[in-house]
Amino acid sequence: MEAVVVVTNQRSECVANRVRALAASAGPSREIVLLFNGSWDSVSKPTLPPSVRLEQQPTPRPGSLATFGDNRNFLSKPSFVSWLATQTRYARVWHVEDDAFFSAPWRELFDEHATSNADLVGKLMHVFKGDQRGYKPTCRLFAQQQQGPSKALSKLETHEQGAGVVRAAAQERQGEALTSLARRNSTRCFSGAAQEPCQLCWTSWPVLRISRRLAQAIVSAFDAGATGHHEAITGAVCKRRTWCTREQIRARRLSAYFLGGEPGFKRPANSSNRMTVHGINKYIGRLQTERGVLYHPAKCQADPSLGAQQMSASQWI
Repeated sequence: MEAVVVVTNQRSECVANRVRALAASAGPSREIVLLFNGSWDSVSKPTLPPSVRLEQQPTPRPGSLATFGDNRNFLSKPSFVSWLATQTRYARVWHVEDDAFFSAPWRELFDEHATSNADLVGKLMHVFKGDQRGYKPTCRLFAQQQQGPSKALSKLETHEQGAGVVRAAAQERQGEALTSLARRNSTRCFSGAAQEPCQLCWTSWPVLRISRRLAQAIVSAFDAGATGHHEAITGAVCKRRTWCTREQIRARRLSAYFLGGEPGFKRPANSSNRMTVHGINKYIGRLQTERGVLYHPAKCQADPSLGAQQMSASQWI
């Protein structure tokens, strides 16, 4: 079974309408999951369709996945990948940010990849030697994945337990030692002829599909000491596993799709004018909204009517 997941800490009529549009147009084979940081029960306003699965946004363990987020989304991406790695209901899910807008029924986009078994589907970009992507230098992984604790670490745990230290503390010490060992033996995600150019490795997260097993691989890499922003490390983790495959969303869908850190979309100066469907159309010189295109970033904070616009777009014939 496939799901569509939205992670948000905003409770507004605009956000609720965007979730309603997903529930109405994602297709009968997909469940909608809302990971919400707070309380949004069945009687809270605004109400959600009963078909939407509402779950509390999990908090990742301290230290784990710390660099996977950033100062714009904080724990949104770490909590999502933690949730996906540990749940058992879905083999793969679509991740849709609460400021992503699709000018057609959502199933049109999702169905294009329904027969694909790719572990990662999205706007994926190549990484070339010498390029200046901001998160590239801090992305680090093992040359080979560690298989488990060393004998020395096992002896450390036994000694501490024998001395009366609680088991949890011993495991925490073991984890810290493994992390320290990992960082000493890690390599940059993109370095050397073996890793660059890295085809379809840089991952744009506003709309993507990711498998549970890739999420589990990402969490395992971080537990072993890896570091890296979600845009940089997701594709790198996939590339280093022979079973992991990647697939690009069609370019036609992405003509109005930008990232928050791109020139022209950095906050806060333009948050009330360009980060809307109308503002993006104006920015790219488009006179009207084109059908079947992903718009991002289109924020409810900049235009509270975007939820209603998404409801209308989801019924576009």
